[in-house]
Parts: sequence; C-alpha cells; structure tokens
Amino acid sequence: MKTFSSALCAILSLSTSLSSVIAAPAPQSQQIATTLDTRATPQKNPPSNANDSPSYWMSQAAFHSNYAVWGNPSTTYPVYRNVRDYGAKGDGTTDDTAAINAAMNTTAGAPTLEPGRCTDNCNSSTISPAIVFFPKGTYRVSYPIQIPYYTQVIGDINNLPIIQATERFTGMAVFDADPYDYTQNGRNWYINQNNFFRQMRNLNIDLTKIADGTGAGIHWQVAQATSLQNIQGIFMDNGSGGYMADLVFNGGKIGAFFGSQQFTTRNMTFNNCRTAVFMNWNWGWTLSGITVSGDNSVNSTGVFMAQSPQNQTAGSMVLADSKITGVKYGVQTAFNLKQNVPVTSGTLILNNINQFVAGSIYDNSPTRAFKEGLDAATVPNKPAALLDNNGNIYSRSKPQYAGATRGDFLFAIADGGLAGGCVYR
Repeated sequence: MKTFSSALCAILSLSTSLSSVIAAPAPQSQQIATTLDTRATPQKNPPSNANDSPSYWMSQAAFHSNYAVWGNPSTTYPVYRNVRDYGAKGDGTTDDTAAINAAMNTTAGAPTLEPGRCTDNCNSSTISPAIVFFPKGTYRVSYPIQIPYYTQVIGDINNLPIIQATERFTGMAVFDADPYDYTQNGRNWYINQNNFFRQMRNLNIDLTKIADGTGAGIHWQVAQATSLQNIQGIFMDNGSGGYMADLVFNGGKIGAFFGSQQFTTRNMTFNNCRTAVFMNWNWGWTLSGITVSGDNSVNSTGVFMAQSPQNQTAGSMVLADSKITGVKYGVQTAFNLKQNVPVTSGTLILNNINQFVAGSIYDNSPTRAFKEGLDAATVPNKPAALLDNNGNIYSRSKPQYAGATRGDFLFAIADGGLAGGCVYR
C-alpha cells in the first residue's frame, strides 16, 4: 500500500484540527500593536532537512519539492519551511520567537505578482501558501507567533515538539491566527468569517510558566477549511465554522473558550480544568466524544453556557457520547431569560448520556416551548450502521501515517505525472 504525495499534498487536503494542547487561563486583552514580526532574517534559500528527526516522513527532504501552483510561477518560493532552518534552536533555553515568525512570514522567492505571505490587509487571497514544520524539541517563545493566511503548522507526530511560553510572555496567545491591531482600534488582520485554509496539528503548547490570566495557547478566530488536531487551551472569540479533534487540555481556569457561528469538535479530553468548555456564544455547536475529569473543586464545571441569568448568547449545543466526572456542575445553562434571547435560547441536547434535555424545543410544531427532563424531546433513532460497538456514533481520527517511510509513498507529480493533487491507494 502506497501513498501519492508531494509538498503540495497537505495544502490540497488542508483541514484544521487541534490536539495535545495545554489548557490556558482566560486571556486578557493586550493593548499592544500587533505588527508583522521581522526581527529575524531568514536564509534566502534554506535547506529543507536541517536537524530533522528522521522518524517522521514529513521531515525528510524527499518530500520537499517546494513547488507552489495555481498561478504562482516561482520555482524558488519555499512552500515547506523547517523552523530550524530559520534559526530556531528548540533547545529549551533559547528564545525562538523571532526565528519561528521568520519561518512563518518569509517572502523569499515570492512571485513578483504578489508581495508574498498573506498577512495584514491581504483580504484572504494568496498564491503563496506554506507548510511550517517543527521537529522535536522545546521552543521557548516570549510573544505571539503570527500565522499568515493559508498556512499549515505541523509538528513531528512521533516526537511532539513543545512550544513553551516563557515567564515574560506578553500577548493574547502563543499562536495567533487572526491578530488584533490596537493601533487601528482593535481591527483584525482578517475578516473572521473569511479566515480560511488553516491547519495545526501535533504540538504540545506549554503555558505553565506564564502568569495567571495572561494568555491562551491558540487564538483561533477562523472560518471553514480549518482544523486543529493532536494538540495539547484555545481562545476562540468568533468566526464561522470549522473542525477540531484529538485535543488534550491539562489544568488551567478554562480549558477551551469557544465562540463561533457553528463548529464540530470530537475526541477532546480535559484534565483538572476549573471549567473545561466555556461556551461564550454560538449558533450551533456539536461536542462529541468529550471526556472531562475534574478535581472536585468548588464551582468546577464541565460545560458552561450561562453567561448571565438574563442573557443567553449560546444558541444550540449537542453533547453526545461523552463523559463528565469530578466536577460540581456537569453542564450550566441560563434560565429565567427576559431579554436578548436567540430563537434557540440555550437549547441543550444530551445524547447517549444519562441526563436530560433542557431549553427551547420545536417538536413537530412551529411554536417553541421550553422543556426539560428525560422525556422532554424525542431523540431521533440512530441507524445501527452508524454506530460503533459501544453504541456511539462511529468516528475516527484523520490518519497521519506516523510509521510510514519513503518507500510507502509515490509522488503525484514525479511518479504520477499529475499537475497537482495527491491520491492514497
């Protein structure tokens, strides 16, 4: 069995997922002008395999053809960037922030018809994508790593790199997918509903050294075609749609701070977070396969969606095939609503969980009614073909072929004669 591949394959199959991220306290607004970091100068044509771990196929030079397509005529523009080639040490001592930002933002070899990476004010359009790879190591950062549009950030799945915020860290988040510019009244780099084509996976983000309430692991203000996978908090203030899977959150006041129009999340584990999921707002959110293990502390909560007794900013949420233990409150939602009530007004459906439905229910009627209890709503029957052996809706994580070698792949361009694209067989 072989896989067709090229440096472009990950770009073509781009999906955004988070996994193995350390949970963060709720971030505070930082009145800091967010500008493109140019404090490190990258090599003009850096090698593609410096200091790589040989255990993961993506680190091997054979996979770095570095040809961008779709209107980009450059043969020198580096699609693949290894952060070590731009000066990052990963030794647990050196401040690697500037070097990592250089790997993210370098425009070396960019085509003359556009200035290079799509950063501030680019209007979500580019022919200069990038894959930024982190070999194993501990990379210390003291201010945010700014992620340009159309970027995949990937770590070695066999040796998860640690991205560690230093004691002097200043900023909203270690990784920022949509920076705020406070010199422009807090304007974002991108319109959040148009912030597409992003992926992060295989990273361990360590926030244990920063002060309480000073930052998150990832500021993930994104839209469709985005994903987080295999990362160990998240601060998501708004956006429109996406996917997260295989995430781990350890400790902190808030594991994941969520707010977006619609989102799907699965296989997320929260260990000893004061509040595992803070659902700030949504139109509709699915949480599937969630495991919360608390420390039985006062006011500990699995899922919080009760912003105030009078306001309900969370629309609807489905919590399915999940387990919450060791917390005082499994799910908190608001009641006695009098104003600012969305049409779904905090509707919560708990499926395959020994709890109940609470919220505004539409049951074969155009008129909503508030109900609660085990029999408050009829849960649709799930066909057996959709279930696993435990009665849960079948799901699986996206394969990353962690144990694959060079011999397991065919190259779509070199071996298959394809102009672009990749196929697994």
